[in-house]
Amino acid sequence: MDISTQAFFEALYPDGLGGAFLEIRKLPSRHQVFASTIEKAVSAAQDATQNVYFGVGLRRDRVGTEEAVTRVTALWADVDWKDYEGDPKLAAAVIQAFDLQPSIIVRSGGGYHPYWPLKEPEEVTPENRPRLRGYMLGVARAIGGDEACRDLSRILRVPGTLNLKDPKNPRPVVVTKWELEKRFNLSDFDPYFVEDAPAPGGNGKAQVAPPVGETIPDGQRSVTLTSLGGTMRRRGMDEQAIFAALSVENQAKCNPPLPESEVRGIARSVSRYEPAAPATEKNEKRSCSPIREQEHEYRSVTLKPRGAVDLIRDTPEVAWLVDGILPVSRSLMLTGDAGSGKSWVALDLALSVDRGRPWLGRFQTRQGRVLVCDEENGDPTVRQRVMQALRGEGQPEDGSACGVQFLSMAGLDLSDASIVAAMEVVLSGEHFDLLIVDTLSACHHADENDASGMRPVLDVLKRWMTTYGTAICLLHHRRKPAAGWDDSQHAYRGSSALKAFVDGHLDLTPVKDAKGCANIRHVKARVRGPVDPFGIEVVDLPNGGTVVRATDHQKSDVQTKLDEAETFILSLVESEERVSRQDVLKKGQEAGHARATLDTARALLVDAGQIEVEKVGRETFLKRYYCSVPLIGEHDRQKGSGGIEDTVFEEVKL
Repeated sequence: MDISTQAFFEALYPDGLGGAFLEIRKLPSRHQVFASTIEKAVSAAQDATQNVYFGVGLRRDRVGTEEAVTRVTALWADVDWKDYEGDPKLAAAVIQAFDLQPSIIVRSGGGYHPYWPLKEPEEVTPENRPRLRGYMLGVARAIGGDEACRDLSRILRVPGTLNLKDPKNPRPVVVTKWELEKRFNLSDFDPYFVEDAPAPGGNGKAQVAPPVGETIPDGQRSVTLTSLGGTMRRRGMDEQAIFAALSVENQAKCNPPLPESEVRGIARSVSRYEPAAPATEKNEKRSCSPIREQEHEYRSVTLKPRGAVDLIRDTPEVAWLVDGILPVSRSLMLTGDAGSGKSWVALDLALSVDRGRPWLGRFQTRQGRVLVCDEENGDPTVRQRVMQALRGEGQPEDGSACGVQFLSMAGLDLSDASIVAAMEVVLSGEHFDLLIVDTLSACHHADENDASGMRPVLDVLKRWMTTYGTAICLLHHRRKPAAGWDDSQHAYRGSSALKAFVDGHLDLTPVKDAKGCANIRHVKARVRGPVDPFGIEVVDLPNGGTVVRATDHQKSDVQTKLDEAETFILSLVESEERVSRQDVLKKGQEAGHARATLDTARALLVDAGQIEVEKVGRETFLKRYYCSVPLIGEHDRQKGSGGIEDTVFEEVKL
């Protein structure tokens, strides 16, 4: 049955959204779009790379909570196949046995989502919210569905999208039943109404079920048997025992008896819940922090540790896109001041990966597809640079031999869910091996100094790496340096979340009085040790071309002074067991070192693990960092006892 997303939404909301919002939520990214029209909701739902859900209850504000639900236009349920031994036919039989047949059924790829459209929408208020939840709960129990569906902010899968819980086996979400001529009054569901448990903050008293009479009339059969089954489950009975007892009650009291499949469904539904805790355990359980239920679907999760042998044998070696610099599907940050040459260095990286030639003539690359997103320079500037670079390589200037793709000033915004979705369509279709972003700060609206604000932006980039296998190179500006400060590890702008996110970091520092020359320090290397510092020069050729070459590292005056200050500090801590920071500053200044340079050198030595800081009262002391390394004694080597008595310890300087 080919029912479009547009037709589905129009069936649920025949009068439109009426000033409310239809929430579209994508997982695992958790991107939310609050559409003001059905057309916008349909557009937001077009994403073949994620699981796409919608909030059935319309939202009053751009918030996805139950308190924000303003209008309900249908009742719904979620019947999971795994609750019926994984058998879709058995789950369908339970729905078919329900007295009020749904007008719409969606096959979600892991279950069924039945809908009962209402003749008149129900406005949600704090006063009638419990009543609406009670109808949802009663329907769920009657058909053995997920009782969490009584939450009016429930999200369910959008028809026309894919169920990607198993990425290797995507399953389409499709409509399997479509009978729109049937619409319901809320009062039609009165026989199934169940008083919902009190909301948090209420009196906490459980609702007492009414006694079961001699006869259970039509319209109360499912609700009554579900209530009885719940009582048995709380008392510790298992599914088979509950089914047997309910079958007896069904045949003896229900008029007419329910089909066996529906009774079995009721028993299976109530058996999903844990029996009530014994009285001795109640106080203990109250003190435990509850685990929040997932918002969409329950998953069976298995955690399986593995030993060192399996880890070493089964884990593949790291594959490199740029040898020693950027692994496949990892991230690299390239920092530098404006005009330091980082855009030229990044362009040379793009052309190197495109052709599979060594980057900067030094680091071997793996040939792959490249996309450059430049949000700082328009097409004319990018065009001129690409032509100069191609000319410098001896390639045709018309770009006919270049496979690099470009997006310049295209409005890439990692904070905008719609733009991110559009970008993911590009990435999923083209399968780029490298994405270069110039610059990061131009591609989002988050506060770079706020780790929580940057986390969603970085989560998008992480998802692109893991989902599409794309390595990402981020160009980023340096912060304004303090006097005497030349620490590349802390020179970038923004929060430490960015430093933690990237797998590698190269920092460019222009060489004073040397046009086009810069030094590069490999500040961070998560996978392999950093390469030695090196230099680069951007050279304009007589033919109008431009090339970027690696050169020897050229020390600046600042770096030379820092090296001298580091050597001085190390000599002090070598000569004494420990030395106070004040002594370092005093003796250093007497030796001609600036105070700021000494503090910077000290911080670098601590970061490098060459010295450590010890606090004694208000005084700060520095001392050499030592590591105790055990050496196996002769007795242990001969007998293999592994004991510690004969172990020799040797202090090793790092």
